[in-house]
Amino acid sequence: MHATRDLAVALVDVTQHLARLSEALTTLLIQHRLRDHPRATSLVRPGATVAFENIAFCYPDGRRVFTDFSLQIEPGQRLGLVGPSGCGKFDSLRVAAGVFTMCRVGAFYLAAKTLPR
Repeated sequence: MHATRDLAVALVDVTQHLARLSEALTTLLIQHRLRDHPRATSLVRPGATVAFENIAFCYPDGRRVFTDFSLQIEPGQRLGLVGPSGCGKFDSLRVAAGVFTMCRVGAFYLAAKTLPR
């Protein structure tokens, strides 16, 4: 008996959520009348190549995360870092962002400009 009541309550909830979604979509899909200024510049910026050359990184306790790591990422290119837990995927991004700097050697380039260590 409770299962039937629970199902009925769930169906009412779903119906209400669908009605709210329909109202939201109707509002979002209204065509606007805003126009860009004739001399407005595009917000799209050209991409920049990101390059890592011969990067080595280790933790303060001496554990090496990677050595002699080189990579070039072109504008618009998507990159997936794959590996087991703890192999340094996220830390490589931290190193690139300059968050981790200990034991770091090698060079980083953004739009052909060398980034500081």
